[in-house]
Amino acid sequence: MPAILRSLQKPEAQGFSKYLASQTTPSTVLGIDGKPLGQVVEVDLKRLNATGERIVRGLHFVETKLPAPPAAQIRVASIPGVTASEPKAMIQQFALLYSMCTDHRAKAVGDAFNYLAAFHQDFSVWLLILYDEFAWAVTITQF
Repeated sequence: MPAILRSLQKPEAQGFSKYLASQTTPSTVLGIDGKPLGQVVEVDLKRLNATGERIVRGLHFVETKLPAPPAAQIRVASIPGVTASEPKAMIQQFALLYSMCTDHRAKAVGDAFNYLAAFHQDFSVWLLILYDEFAWAVTITQF
């Protein structure tokens, strides 16, 4: 069983599991018998990106021992289903920003979460990867 499914079975994940279940609808793809082939979940991008922002704010503090500046502009792009065929423009932009930085860091938390962070005088870039299935690309621009 994938780690993400195991984590949803934990007692402390009960509320989130119920939330996910409430967001499911029957698939529009029908089987030969005319019935939906399964359930689908509509992604709440606002909630997803807000989660990415909260995570990166915490990691910013872990890495720099300082909170992200209150006036900082934080841009978050969620990337479901991480694959090698991600939108090239996004990956190229991340790579360009990453290469402009002199301070590069990479960390992992077990097999479930890892991240890259790179720091420049005016900005930082982050790539957060969850369960090797989902990612957030984040920039923090200092003002």
